[in-house]
Parts: sequence; structure tokens; C-alpha cells
Amino acid sequence: MLEVIGAGASSTTKQDWHSLYKESPMATQLQHDLEGIAKESSAREVRPEDEKRGSRQYAVGTMTQLRLVIGRQLTFQHRNVTYMDAKIGLNLLAGLFIGSSFWAQGQNLSVASLQNKLFAVFMALVISTSLAQQLQPVIINLRSLYEVRERPSKMYSWPVAVTAYLIGEVPWNLIGSTLFWAPWFWMIRFPGGQRAVFNWGLIQIFSLYWSTFATALAVISPNPLIASVLFSTFFSFVIIFCGVVQPPPQLPYFWRVWMFPLSPFTYLVETLVGNAVTGIPVRCTQSELNILQPPQGQSCDQYLGGFSTSLDTLNSGGAVTAIDSGYFQTLSNGQCGYCQFRDGDQFLASVQLDASLRYRDIGILLAYVIFNVFLAYSLFFLFRIGFKSSKAPKVKGKVGAAPISATGQDHVKEETPDKRAVESQ
Repeated sequence: MLEVIGAGASSTTKQDWHSLYKESPMATQLQHDLEGIAKESSAREVRPEDEKRGSRQYAVGTMTQLRLVIGRQLTFQHRNVTYMDAKIGLNLLAGLFIGSSFWAQGQNLSVASLQNKLFAVFMALVISTSLAQQLQPVIINLRSLYEVRERPSKMYSWPVAVTAYLIGEVPWNLIGSTLFWAPWFWMIRFPGGQRAVFNWGLIQIFSLYWSTFATALAVISPNPLIASVLFSTFFSFVIIFCGVVQPPPQLPYFWRVWMFPLSPFTYLVETLVGNAVTGIPVRCTQSELNILQPPQGQSCDQYLGGFSTSLDTLNSGGAVTAIDSGYFQTLSNGQCGYCQFRDGDQFLASVQLDASLRYRDIGILLAYVIFNVFLAYSLFFLFRIGFKSSKAPKVKGKVGAAPISATGQDHVKEETPDKRAVESQ
């Protein structure tokens, strides 16, 4: 065929096959058929629903996209055995390790047990850093898949993608945090009943907080390493200034006045620890008592009764004023033993926490979760949609397809046989 049309390296022809085809009856009939199809299409009445469907950017509506993409995300999480095993294993082992490290401290009434409960809660919160570093590589891989294949193909919109990332983690985080909570709570022996349900609910809210925050940072990070660095950097601030590592009165003034109330961990600690110790009596061990020698001729009741309450009064259910600090008892040798805390609420007040605000704190924590969700959508749009679109090259000129022609060459400059012969030489 190449030899006949003169397209070979050494072939020549005296006929212009392109011109012959354009002048042939076949080309004329084909052009006539195309024009007829175009006239028929323009004369056809378009229904409003067809016109609306044709103008849509995506093949299906947003709700259908959400249902399908979220279902796919949940299926993907279920099939990702390595990720699920790591998540479940870390939660379970961390709960066993922390719970056994503070075994039965919830039933202990000493001052040392108050500190142990505080650190048991703090260690439970720190585990979120490792869990977030498991989550972020998965989110980054899914985001890369969306940017390379699914967004250019107009399979679904970017808000649907972010929603699927956020919702896809919720069921497994609920399961994982429950597996952490069960050994952690019961091995430490925190108060049961309604307090146990309240404590479990707080752990679930916390799982929503760290997962939404980790997702917000993952959607803008180029790789898992950067995402891990960003998450660790921001979390170092909320961990350091929540009042556990350094009591609030000992924090520098600059950090104490704004970072302490800004940290979400402040409200988590206040709620979890407050739920565990509020209304619980404190009884100092012998080594925790401050030994005082009353003045000559005075008893411990006479010497300390003006600002504190005796242990006998507490045990008998006597009246106690709110301003009374701690309690005292008369030792066998006549000396006075003073304990700085009477109950768990006084311990909380020493670190500027208030258990009566724990229901308010739940609202604040939910507000942080909502803010993280808003942050995830905003950062994805700014860094993955808007910022990238502004850097894309702009094509100048008229947009649109060339008119359909039977020859397919109306918009291409016709080459003569002489020009092709020159190019072949």
C-alpha cells in the first residue's frame, strides 16, 4: 500500500491521493451524512433533565459519590490487614502496658496515687502520636491516588475525598480506642458506674480529635516523613503546656496566660482526671504527712483547727467548710500530722483544674474536633486544589473542537506532492 501511494523511501507517484479522496463520491456522501446528523441533533428538542445531566461536572450527584466512596474507603480499611493489625495491636498493648504500670492506683487514696492517676491519663494521651503516624501514610497514599487518577477522570469531587478520609477512620478508631480503654481502665481500677461510661466516651472523643488533626496535616504533606514532623511539632506544644509535665503555677508567664488554656490536652486532662478523683477522699500515708509540734499546752485541735479539719471530723461526717485546707490528725506521740489534701478536688485545684467544668470541657473538645474537620477541608483546597491550579500553565487561544469534516483535514494545511518530495529528499 505504501508503494502505491508513494509513501515509501524510494517510491514515487504522480497522483495526489489526498485530492483524489476529497473529490471522490465517497467523501461527498460522507460529508452529506455528517451534515445531516448535525442538523438532526440541533433540531432535536432537549429535555430539561437531559440538559441538566449533560452540564454536570460529575456523572452522579454528591450523595451518590459519598455513599460509594465512603463504602469503598471502609472496604479498603477492612482489607488493609497490615494497617489494621498495627492499629489494633498498638492500642491493645499500650492499654495493657499502661494499665499494669499503674495497677490498682484508682483504689489508692494516698497523695502519690493522685499523681499516678494524673500520669496514667497523660500517658494514655501521648499514645496518639504513634497512632497518628500509622494513619498519615495511608491518607497520603489515598490522596496521591486521587490526584493522579481519580480527580483527572472526574470520578468524584475533592470534598467527597476528604470526607471519606475522615469517616473511614472512625469505626476502626472506635474499636481500637475501646480495646485500649478496657485494660487501661480496669487494671488501674478507676471508679466504675456512670464514671466508667463517661470515661469511655471521652476516650472516643479524643480518638476523633487526634485522627482529624492528623488527617488535616496529612492532606498537605508531600510525604509521610513531613507529615510526621508536622504532627509531632504541633503536638509537642499541646503536650508540654497542658499542666502535667510542668504545673501551671511554675510555667513561664508568657506560656501560662495563653498556651495553657489553648491546649486541648488541658481540657482532656481536666475532664479525665477530674472524673476519676472528684469527691474521692485523700488519706496520706505516714511518709506523706507533715509532722508538726504544737506549742506547749496546746493540742492539735487547738493549734490547727483554725484553718484545717481533723481526721476524726472527716471520718464521723462532721461539717467541713470550703476554706479548710487538707486535714490533720493527732499522732501517738502527741505530734500533729498534717495532710495537704482532703479530697481529690483540692488536688485538682493545686494544678488549676476544676472537675465541675468537665461537661463544659466536652463542648470545648467537640469544638476542637469540628475545627480540625474544617481545617482538613480548608488545607486540602488551599494546597491541593487552589494553589496547584494557580500554578498550572494557561493556554491562550480559542477553546473548542474543529468542525467535523468528511476528510478530517479542514484545519490542516494541505501538503502538495512537490513538498512531500522535497521533505523525503
